[in-house]
Amino acid sequence: MYTRSEERESAEAYEEWLGGRGLGSALMRFLLGPTGAFLINTPLFLLPRRLHISGRQRVLDIGCGRAAALRFLNARIRFDSPPVGLDIAPTILKQAVDDLGESRGIELVGGTATRLPFGDESFDLVLSSYLVKHLGDAGVHRLLAECWRVLRPGGLLVVWEFAPTRSVMLNRFHNWILTPRVKTCRLRGYGDFVDIAIESQFADMEIFALRPFLFPPIPRTGFLLRKAAGSAPRQTFAAGAV
Repeated sequence: MYTRSEERESAEAYEEWLGGRGLGSALMRFLLGPTGAFLINTPLFLLPRRLHISGRQRVLDIGCGRAAALRFLNARIRFDSPPVGLDIAPTILKQAVDDLGESRGIELVGGTATRLPFGDESFDLVLSSYLVKHLGDAGVHRLLAECWRVLRPGGLLVVWEFAPTRSVMLNRFHNWILTPRVKTCRLRGYGDFVDIAIESQFADMEIFALRPFLFPPIPRTGFLLRKAAGSAPRQTFAAGAV
């Protein structure tokens, strides 16, 4: 499986982090589990209503971790096809399998965000949380191109991530907290993301106001990108809120 160097380095760091026996490793495993996911992804409760998610839609979560987000959605929506979670780290996927037990209802796949192992127009909704900070600009370009490819016409991509502040020192501190073992960490605001997304094939992009997040006390930013319903996508981006 081909991987970009930044993805490979992040995967190796998370493998070491999650497989460790120290307090930091235990905390990371907790935050990726059901209770931890509630703390760091509290607005998940709003997604079914905000996005009008229905059982007819096929959902993909890129960088799914222990699949806590998909388990939440799957418990509230009767999907015709199992939602799919993708992650690059084998240890995380093994923990997700253990969490799911015999009654899965969720498909787990190993793979990279910049080279998705799925056919064209396979999904109606793609989610990606806390992933883009590990990618350089070229990697984010690839991620958006791959998401556009696997989305059906009219499909949505929702991205949320930790956001930078106006303080350089505070941003450095946040980077140290968020990724103590991962070298690649770049926090982007809405403007930074627009500069990249405007070169993608998505029809439009909006701020996706998700709140509140309970933990950690670091700002977040969210984006919603829509694939054009027709075959000729427009590259116009709106700065409104969903």
